[in-house]
Order: sequence, then structure tokens, then C-alpha cells
Amino acid sequence: MDKTGFETRRNTLHLLFGLATVALVYAGVFSAPVLLAIVLAGLVISPASRNRKVPVISWFIDRFERDEVKDSFPGKGTIYFFMGSLIAVAVFPRAAALAAITILAIGDSVSPIVGMRTRRIRHPISRAKFLEGSAAGFLLAFAGASLFVPMAQALAATFAAFIIEGVDYVRGVRIEDNITIPFFAGLVIWLMSGGMLWT
Repeated sequence: MDKTGFETRRNTLHLLFGLATVALVYAGVFSAPVLLAIVLAGLVISPASRNRKVPVISWFIDRFERDEVKDSFPGKGTIYFFMGSLIAVAVFPRAAALAAITILAIGDSVSPIVGMRTRRIRHPISRAKFLEGSAAGFLLAFAGASLFVPMAQALAATFAAFIIEGVDYVRGVRIEDNITIPFFAGLVIWLMSGGMLWT
């Protein structure tokens, strides 16, 4: 499969996986302790899967993981996604956390899917991304976040997330947007709410 097809398949899984996480957080299944346990389990399983086949886990790694990550940090994206979700759930009110994880799940998946297939206007911050993809991801992430928080907060949080998402490196250090997006999105919502969303 060509690179565009592989990345589309990979980001489609990311979207479905992310939306399932939002649903499970909403249902109360994924609490902070549960998310922490998943992160710790992932950090144990990841190095083990470099040298041996782990049932189910290795199947997903073989089909959805980029080659450069398979040998260094298998499952990196998934582990960081859960880390970002854990931070959102542990630090912010429930509604803010749900909106922040939704922005990550939708925006970070839709943007590359659309961007890779249009490739017309380069992102003004990140030369590796395309503006059409960011616009599509922005609109859908905003719509999703609006299910949990007022529209003004959803709009501001989504805007903040997409500014952060465009920054790939700071002083030569790679920025992990699976962590920064839900943190800054949740922070914006919490600040705009005046602390009234704590539940």
C-alpha cells in the first residue's frame, strides 16, 4: 500500500480509537486510575513487543505502526494518546476533559487524512502539514467539542489546539501533540469557564 493509503488507514484507526475513548470516559469506564493503568501497561508491553510477538498488540503494530517506530517505540502514538487523555481527565473538569479528548481524537485524525489528499496550501506554521486538512479537522473537532462545552469555549479550545498542533519542534525537541493538544485545549476551556465546570 502507498504511503497515503497507509496513513489514511492509520489515522482512520486513530479516529475510531479516539472516539471510543471519549465514549468510555463519558460512560465512566475510563477513569484516571484506569487510564494510568493502561499507560503503565503500555510502557511495559512496548519494549517487550520489539523482540517477540504479543497477541493482538503485535497484529496492530504490524499493520498500523510506521516502520521507524516499530523498532524504537512500538505503540508510541497509542501510549501518548492515553497519556494525554489521562492528563485531561485527572486535571480538568469532566466536560472540559471530554471536549479536549474529542478535539485530539477528531482533529489529529481528520487533518492528515484530508491534507494528504489535497496537498494544495501549506500550513503557515508546519511545512509538513496542509491548510485544507487543518481546516477540515478544525471544523469537525469544534463540532465534536461543542457537544460537551459551550460553543465559545469549544471554538477557543479548538483554535488553541490547532496552533499547538502546528508546532512540531521547540528548540530542537520534538513536541508530542497527543499530550499537548488535550492539555492546552482543556486549559483554555477551564480558564474560560472560570472554574465552573468542576464536577
